[in-house]
Amino acid sequence: MSRYRELYKELKEVLPFYKRTSQIAIEVCLYVIHSIGEDIEAKEGWSVFNKYYLRLSEKRVTAEHQRWLYMVRKYWHSYGSRFYWNRDLDDYMTHMERERIFTIEEGHIRINPSCQVSVERFLLFRNFLNSLPDEEEIKKEVYCEKIFYRNQEAFELNVESSSDELATLPAYREKKIYTIRQDKDWNMILAEMGGIFSHRPSIQLEILDGDELKLDGLRHVVGTLGSGKSTLKQALIYDAVKNEHLKIAVVENSISKLLELWMLLKQCGIQAIPFISTSSEEIYLREYLAACRGIREIKNSDEIAILSGNCILKAVAGDETEKYPCNRLLNEQSVPVVCSFFGACGHQFRIRELIDADIILITPQAIARSKVEKPIDNYNRSMYELLYDLMDLIIVDEADDIQQDFERSLMVTEHINREQESILVEIEKLYKKVEGCSVIKNDLYNFKQDFERMKSHLTLMERIFIKYHDIIEHYNNKNILINVLRDKVLKGFSYEKVLIDGKETSFEKLLLEYVKLTEGMYGITEEQLSNEIKTMLDFLFDFHWTGSYAEKKIEENSLALLKRYGVTYASDIKNKELQFQRYILLMLLVPFDVMLKRLVRLYSSVYFEMEGYSKSVRMFAGIREQMRHLVTEPCFGMLLGYKLEFKDHLLYIDALRYVGVGREMLLNWSGAKEELGKKGPGILCLSGTSLAPKSAHYHIAKKPDAILYGKPEGKIYMKFKPLADGKSYIRISGTNERQRKENLKKMIDKLADTLRACLSKSQYRKIMIICGSYQEAEAVCAKLRYHNFNAYFVNEDGAEKKNYMVYRKDIERFPVLSNYADILVVPLIVISRGFNILDEDGNSYFGTEFYLARPYMVPGNYANEIQMIHYQLDKIIDAVKKENKDYQNRMLAFRKACFAKFIHVTNITYWKSLNEEDREIMTWFILIQMKQAIGRLQRNGNESFVFLCDSAFCDGLQKQGTELSPSTSTIHSMEFLLESIMEDKATKILYQNFYEAICEMNREAERIYCNLQEEDE
Repeated sequence: MSRYRELYKELKEVLPFYKRTSQIAIEVCLYVIHSIGEDIEAKEGWSVFNKYYLRLSEKRVTAEHQRWLYMVRKYWHSYGSRFYWNRDLDDYMTHMERERIFTIEEGHIRINPSCQVSVERFLLFRNFLNSLPDEEEIKKEVYCEKIFYRNQEAFELNVESSSDELATLPAYREKKIYTIRQDKDWNMILAEMGGIFSHRPSIQLEILDGDELKLDGLRHVVGTLGSGKSTLKQALIYDAVKNEHLKIAVVENSISKLLELWMLLKQCGIQAIPFISTSSEEIYLREYLAACRGIREIKNSDEIAILSGNCILKAVAGDETEKYPCNRLLNEQSVPVVCSFFGACGHQFRIRELIDADIILITPQAIARSKVEKPIDNYNRSMYELLYDLMDLIIVDEADDIQQDFERSLMVTEHINREQESILVEIEKLYKKVEGCSVIKNDLYNFKQDFERMKSHLTLMERIFIKYHDIIEHYNNKNILINVLRDKVLKGFSYEKVLIDGKETSFEKLLLEYVKLTEGMYGITEEQLSNEIKTMLDFLFDFHWTGSYAEKKIEENSLALLKRYGVTYASDIKNKELQFQRYILLMLLVPFDVMLKRLVRLYSSVYFEMEGYSKSVRMFAGIREQMRHLVTEPCFGMLLGYKLEFKDHLLYIDALRYVGVGREMLLNWSGAKEELGKKGPGILCLSGTSLAPKSAHYHIAKKPDAILYGKPEGKIYMKFKPLADGKSYIRISGTNERQRKENLKKMIDKLADTLRACLSKSQYRKIMIICGSYQEAEAVCAKLRYHNFNAYFVNEDGAEKKNYMVYRKDIERFPVLSNYADILVVPLIVISRGFNILDEDGNSYFGTEFYLARPYMVPGNYANEIQMIHYQLDKIIDAVKKENKDYQNRMLAFRKACFAKFIHVTNITYWKSLNEEDREIMTWFILIQMKQAIGRLQRNGNESFVFLCDSAFCDGLQKQGTELSPSTSTIHSMEFLLESIMEDKATKILYQNFYEAICEMNREAERIYCNLQEEDE
């Protein structure tokens, strides 16, 4: 039994009058709030146990109390949620008053005068909280005479157990700090590394404050393209490990980069351990083998050894399934045990090597989702926490990219009902297994029934909404939050109080309770429904779900419900049809939400019943349990929303889930467990675009500590080249799908001669054409080949193979794969970072880019939208602290302000409608992507030629009498923004080359504009 469970058992024995452990847990938490002295309403007690408390409260919280807050987050994390807190608080308050030491007076937490033992129990709780272990070691049984796969009797084995004691990871290592001095002799280190490193250019690093830089806390080093960031990283690793004996983790944004670094370090005698999850390992191995040109290349590949792990037990048992049995092994008493082959297994080889590893190479996805299983780590830690405890230094390469990866890991978008890789496809696979069972009972029966009902409900929604043209126009590819939709429905109707079955009620009261069905991640149970809601559900859905007139019946019943409650349209509603359709959308989305949550809740238990081990639907798995206490909660509460897409007479639904502030995983990593007095590792962020003031998506909120210098970047020649179509210019960004397709074809027709001219001149090298999506890339490529260009396009990995196509993963091998083609068409989001496409001399293969569409933040991409709020969290906190004196009002105002900001950013549309703050954020969003993409042309100091063809880059061009300014021209907004930061030394080094190119282009754009104005006059 764990130490936590032992302590809890002791507490329960002393307090036998409490029937449920949750009543004890709530009382302990109330004691924590009381001890801190935070006088808040009891129903808001949950807010003390989230990471915003210390930032919003004025209380001077002692070190002991900070540790208690950490322990509550660790052991009772659900009490940081309003729903679970109030559920258990209500249960606690119904208990016998003489036993409980707290009561509620006028809504606030108070000592219960009826309880005579409060002092003794306070001492008991204090001892309990101070005795809770920081980390507790829980070992899994290793030795047993017989092991077998859970639920798989056919694989029962008799195995000779190993007598060797398995080594394990420690709980914590004291930290060593690496110091960089201004006069450090990097050349000596590169020479010591030998081989290719001895020929690398010298590292030129300027420390901005003092003569030395200690790599503790969060550190930030920036440098331009080709300034030697990779060389610095490799030399620093070598020196820190070889000479100063540090333990280092390196975070890379892709497995290919991770393996590339592993190979380079191996060349200089450094043995790093790549940490790759099983699923990623299998995917990357298949891709790697597909890219190999023959058996010799496979045989001689060191990567194969890293990516190929062999499971001995699977081989012995004759198991041909894809699953590994590591976590499904039991002894005869059904107790989980460690595989007896663990010490020799190829599949676990890299995991065993973690124990003595000096360097761990890992991706952000693995950090966010992985843990090291027992027996190697007996402390049940996420990789995020494990690296904190055991590493001295964590190097984060391309830090702005990693920051976004962390953000996206906590803002998940999952398909619900698409053909491939969707939630219902996964659920249906399990449903078919259940359907094949001879005996179906309990959860299996409910799961089967709920899935069948969900399928029918989706069919009903599709049949109704496909004919609702107003809904399609207003909600296609838009995020829908049920609470926001409810408020819009209520605002569009007029209603008074009415008598229903002799009781006074109202349509508003009914709708509020109806939407409350969706509360919490698993919704309200049927037992919690009021009779009024039960009657309403029966009233609305009293028909055969698969009937041919189901959609007509739902409309008739919904109209009858409005009539029953005396509801009419609000006087200011102009589009009554849209209002009614919005009401129907809400009526159908609520049961959809409830059924989905019920299916997901049942999925894990049914999967265990069928397969012998648990599995969650990833959409609702959320943050790893071992990591929740270290992650900052969502700023306006956990969000579950939906996005509808109407396409080809079909309805597709995506689920959106927001569970935390991902960037703070990076920014606060070095202090993630400071409440325990445990010093964290140094975090060194490296990037060329992570210094982007007022960028919500790319900026690392840490002033640079040092600048890397290298040889000058190649000069950028930029030209605004709008293409005339009659009296107007062709526009791509902001047009509808049909116009966009037509305009792209027109663009290629008009660019054909320019493209041929560029290809005829050696300085332009090969051409990259940048568009907005994979579909557009394919269409543009087809038009180019119609004009007899040797063109290829990039498609997403896993797409059906087509002629003249390369997969995203193969971009760096494009010259060879295409037999040195002239043109590659690619979406900007794909090419903006990370790919070095070189010719045989190591120069950039491409020298020219044509932007057919102006980059823009896609409306409805809620991950990008929420990052705009995260960027301003400190600003919002400062504002609410000034306006509110007490913590409770601050917390409520903070969440309200964050949600209001979210509603604002989700309504951002066209450039001309942006306010100044949003325009700055959007300008950075466009600018950084373009700068990163242009970087693909500049390797080895090459010149680059860039043509902006979409007239949307300068909207004011076609409007007579309009001044060209940041509000009317994206390219002028870029100039204005960069001009404002040129006084700063670091930003000037990073952006001056790009700034000068923008200025030269804008002067030419202004000449075009002046000529047009003269022609109009």
